[in-house]
Amino acid sequence: TTVAIGIWLFLHGCAPSDEPHEARGAILEVTEANFSEQVLEADQPVLVQFHAGWCNHCRAVGADLHSLRAEHAGRVKVVSVDIDAQEELAVRYGIESVPTLGVFVQGKPVGKLVGQRERSVLAPVFETLAGSEPAGVEAMLRALGPAAEGSACDTRLAETESGEGATCAAP
Repeated sequence: TTVAIGIWLFLHGCAPSDEPHEARGAILEVTEANFSEQVLEADQPVLVQFHAGWCNHCRAVGADLHSLRAEHAGRVKVVSVDIDAQEELAVRYGIESVPTLGVFVQGKPVGKLVGQRERSVLAPVFETLAGSEPAGVEAMLRALGPAAEGSACDTRLAETESGEGATCAAP
């Protein structure tokens, strides 16, 4: 069965590769160890998805981020941070609900979007980031305002490692 699983993974594009993580299409998961290199020292603007495995809204946003990242390849970098595994990063950047999209330009946090946002809201953010005008990004994020009620999961509900008690309605 191990061989059969390996063949299935290979046929479905999941085989091991020497290509960089992002070149294979996956959004790079960053940690405390590589956050500075991947985000703060990046040559292009970076959108960081702070997420949790138990958060349904995070999965919904992740699909849109994946396609928008492909459309803006080389102009906007997208990475993700699992707040349960990287608590220090979540605390450092004031993450109280997920999904939260942190926006970094020239190594500095310029704003964040809290809660699930539609692709139609995220696309102009990517366009503005691709133009690398930090003032424009900050103003845009302020104008978008808070997310709709119920579109984010309060991280304080995540009392256990398994996420029990951390309930989020399906998007």
